This record gives sequence, structure tokens and C-alpha cells, in this order.
Amino acid sequence: MLTVQQVYDLAIKLMDEQNDTTGVTTSVELDTYKNRALALINILVSDLYNLSDTTSFPSTAKPVPALLTAFTDNIDLDDRLTVNVLPFGLAGYFKVDEEDNTAQLFLTKYETLKKTYAKKKPTAKVPITNVYGSLSSSVRSEISAED
Repeated sequence: MLTVQQVYDLAIKLMDEQNDTTGVTTSVELDTYKNRALALINILVSDLYNLSDTTSFPSTAKPVPALLTAFTDNIDLDDRLTVNVLPFGLAGYFKVDEEDNTAQLFLTKYETLKKTYAKKKPTAKVPITNVYGSLSSSVRSEISAED
């Protein structure tokens, strides 16, 4: 599991906002991002929570992740989502107020990856009951044999 700080670092580096010499993602210039990070990550984790392999809940339940309150908190999503998807969403929301199309690029990537991982999430098998009383497969084969 990754921490809030690790996802924040990935998003800052995606935006190329880290210190060019040291690679550090903490500075006075980045405080505006850091101040918004916890709230945004909580929103994004809630959005991704039902796609995670680490969560299990009855099909009728509406999953709600625990709120993250510190940069040292572990994010309760599997690593494929925290590494591959979450940083793009965070970077996109960080850049929303900017004039260029960077935010749209990151948010489009986030949505695309989210859809990709949604397709890979296994779903529970649900038995199907025939309520219409249609013919069984043995009767159908007898009818087709007569034709």
C-alpha cells in the first residue's frame, strides 16, 4: 500500500513541479498543492474504491473508504490504482485552475485508466432464474431434430 505522501510525490513529478536539482517535492512554492492534497485524494479514493481488489463488500453495499487525515496514512486501494491511476487524477485536479490544457490531459488519462481497470475487476456470478417458462435445452433439441 502506498501512503498519501507517495501519491502526492508521484503527482508533483507528473506535473514536473519537483525541485529540478534534488527531486524534492516539498517547498514553499508547492504548499498550495500540499494544502489541497488530502481533500482531493479522499475524493479520488472514494471514486476508485469499488474498483480496488483490496475491498470486499456485499453487492448491495455502497462502499465508503475511511477518510485519510495525514500524509503518512496508507491508502486503502491496491497498488495498481494508487500507482497507475490516482496520481493522474490528483495532478489533474491540482492543475484545474491553470490556463493551459494540462488539467484536461491528466483528467482524461485518469478517466481512461479508471475505465480500463473497471473492466478488469471481476464481478460476482449471479444465478439467473428463468421466470418465463421457456423450453429447456433438451426440448429445444428435440424440436430442432424434427425439422
